[in-house]
Amino acid sequence: MGIAGISLLSVALLAAKPAEESDRIKTGDKTLFRGHTFSWTPESRDTDIVEDPVTGEMVNVIMVGLPRIDAMDDDKVYRNNDETLQPAGFGGKDADAFYAYVAAQFSARFGQLPDDLHNIYIDNLVIDERGKVRYYEIKCNTGQNTYDISQGDSPYQRYAAAIRGIIDASPGWQPAALRRRLVKSGLEGFYVFNRSTTR
Repeated sequence: MGIAGISLLSVALLAAKPAEESDRIKTGDKTLFRGHTFSWTPESRDTDIVEDPVTGEMVNVIMVGLPRIDAMDDDKVYRNNDETLQPAGFGGKDADAFYAYVAAQFSARFGQLPDDLHNIYIDNLVIDERGKVRYYEIKCNTGQNTYDISQGDSPYQRYAAAIRGIIDASPGWQPAALRRRLVKSGLEGFYVFNRSTTR
């Protein structure tokens, strides 16, 4: 095979290479991640009347509900704090045990973090009915920006890679159950590192 043939073969192999495992492909209200399709609720807005703690006056407040995952491969994802569920747990304990596990593993690997990094957190965690983590986002806040550090060209990608490795190698969960039927469940975000609580 000549050089031109090898070059064409290399191009064909590169084109056939699947997206990286950590890549998320978003289209409308759906995200493809590691071979699964996750559907999102739309952002919601509601108005409530609350008392202003400073003036004591009743004021209108707009409450914003951020989009969240409500289905995985067209199968419903329940909120882990849904009162009808026996929630997913980790290591015979509740979800907080997982948060502590990831944070401890992370802090054992990294001593000093950059001063401009205010926090790192995991958001939109989805546990399937077999107790496997199927979706998560690793985000950070620098005081100026909040973004997913596992996507794009972030100076903090090595931290995201470490957290990804910790999550992917972690022991399995006890899945959530709805009337004895195992179901998928989703959890809200939690901090892996938060400078305001570590100084």
